[in-house]
Amino acid sequence: EGDYGSDLLDWDLIYDSDELTVDLAQLDYLDEALQGDSDEVIHIIARDDNGVLYHKKYYPNRDIAYVVFEAEAALEEAESLSLYNDTPADLWFLYLATDEMVHEKNFGNDLLRDGIWEMKEAFTFKVSPALVEDNQVLHLYAYDYLDNEYHKEWKVSDGWTLTFNTDDLSTQ
Repeated sequence: EGDYGSDLLDWDLIYDSDELTVDLAQLDYLDEALQGDSDEVIHIIARDDNGVLYHKKYYPNRDIAYVVFEAEAALEEAESLSLYNDTPADLWFLYLATDEMVHEKNFGNDLLRDGIWEMKEAFTFKVSPALVEDNQVLHLYAYDYLDNEYHKEWKVSDGWTLTFNTDDLSTQ
């Protein structure tokens, strides 16, 4: 797992003008999207040896099973989202998820990794340009040591600075 999802290349490299076949069916969370009648989009992100990111949208139900990355697919630099913890507790887990991920109950990787986001502290991280390009609603979930859930909906038009507080405490 990486910052942009599952690393499908493992230790393989794709050199300029080379091809590599990757089996998307190996990822259980793509099962529904890969079925012929689904309109779901799969975002494929590649990073070159200079750290430049490339993004392609793949629609399994209408695209051929072949994706070509070209210079035009290069993504702009990722923006930083700054969060402030104004909750009554240190937060131990933080996730950024799309509607689809929430529906699948798969929030991805913990953005805090092994860290703890302390009360009255800020936490800043880079957001993949692919996630914000359509101004879609994204979900931020944070959990304290008692497993209390704090949830915030966010989209780019809301700005790049947010505060978690007791109003975000989920009642579920």
